[in-house]
Amino acid sequence: RALGMAIDVGEIIQYLLYGEGEQVTGPYATESDWYDPAVSPLPYDPVGARRLLEEVGFRPNAEGWLEKDGKVFEFNLITNTNPQRKNIITVAQNAWKKIGVKCNTQYFEWAVFLKDFVNKGEFDALVLGWSMTPLDPDLYQLFHSSQTGPEQLNFVAYKSPEADDLIVEIRQEYDRKR
Repeated sequence: RALGMAIDVGEIIQYLLYGEGEQVTGPYATESDWYDPAVSPLPYDPVGARRLLEEVGFRPNAEGWLEKDGKVFEFNLITNTNPQRKNIITVAQNAWKKIGVKCNTQYFEWAVFLKDFVNKGEFDALVLGWSMTPLDPDLYQLFHSSQTGPEQLNFVAYKSPEADDLIVEIRQEYDRKR
């Protein structure tokens, strides 16, 4: 939550996407029947983000990085050599630096990125994109906990028994309104 609040998504849309994008709050396209406009996006609030981290025990060290139990809040963020994604991780890295989070970035050629990192789950965090059809609400491959193995699409290892049950129910439901 704190990391998300530290990023100015509007800045990304304006300067990296040249205004040709919109902030969404879930995996569905806004023009689909499945998108819920009642879900609010995280606010851009770097002060609030820092406060959330301090509430769970992070304190700035002598160099200004947030630290807890003697360990700096530091992680690696990777992507492929796609110019837009490279720009996005630079924006994220700078936003997190402002709140005291140390983010190291790396870029890899597409095949190496997938084979050596994404498919093996060898990353702390990454920037990647999915193309979704507005006609199909099936998120099984992307978010069901059974799809977290090597070379499967839930490579971020999202696991929720409640989400799993809902994903299966949606796959078995033919009444579109329901």
